[in-house]
Amino acid sequence: MPASTRPRDSSTSPIRRILREPLLQFLALGGLLFVTAHGFAEHRDNVARQIVVDPALTQRLTNQYESQTGTLPSPERLNALVDEHVREEVLYREALKLGLDQNDEIVRRRLTQKLDFLQRDLSVVAEPDDTQLQAYYRDHIADFTEPATVSFTHVYFSPDQGGSDAAHKRARAALARVAGKDGDDARKLGDTFPLQDDYAALNHEDAVQLFGQTPIVDGLFAAAQQEWSGPFPSGYGWHLVRVTRRTEATPLAFERVRDRTRTAWLQQARSEANARNFETLKANYQVVRSTTEPKS
Repeated sequence: MPASTRPRDSSTSPIRRILREPLLQFLALGGLLFVTAHGFAEHRDNVARQIVVDPALTQRLTNQYESQTGTLPSPERLNALVDEHVREEVLYREALKLGLDQNDEIVRRRLTQKLDFLQRDLSVVAEPDDTQLQAYYRDHIADFTEPATVSFTHVYFSPDQGGSDAAHKRARAALARVAGKDGDDARKLGDTFPLQDDYAALNHEDAVQLFGQTPIVDGLFAAAQQEWSGPFPSGYGWHLVRVTRRTEATPLAFERVRDRTRTAWLQQARSEANARNFETLKANYQVVRSTTEPKS
């Protein structure tokens, strides 16, 4: 067959040779990936710019309003709630774009608290039996003990008259004179106290709230009963005290505090479960402690 009539080999056509070029294929694949990525990015951006107001949102806003006010919102009020939500959402998203959530201690603390609450909700604790409760009761008997109390009367000496040293001196002089006197007679030797002169069944915490963490508190729980003792200083001045009655700390029977014991047991069990959950989360991170001092 003459060469001029021989069929042309299509594999040698210029277009096919160009299409087989690796560089052209690489550029075509790169262009396809770019177009695809651009399309996804544009779609994601469009979604990010949408603020959807649907029945689920309006129902949530309605429920929140009802829980806060006890009534359902009117149509006008519901529209205002939706507008406020949209405004808040716009500002929130713009704040995120500006990175205003970064390095903000308030935002950081709020997020950590929220995750902490979520983790607590995930902690399921089995109901304790009586054996566990009684063991907890014995191990924490101080938490289920009626505290010691003291009832007393006192004579007050104010530092406003000559200062603290003078008040102390007057109190010492009065101590010898109050022997055998009742509260009313003894109080004539002192000054007017701004609060009460007689107190009944104060526990240690009550006494601290009244006088502050001052020596008179320990004196009340150590002084002999039915005798005048002191002088004891407080945040007010100086006092002579006569303890009229004192009760010792008394453990409460388990049957009386079973519900309290159960509540305390569950609280401790949840706390321990939360601690274990945190350790599991922490195991996913490497804590690197640097000894390099920060530059000033």
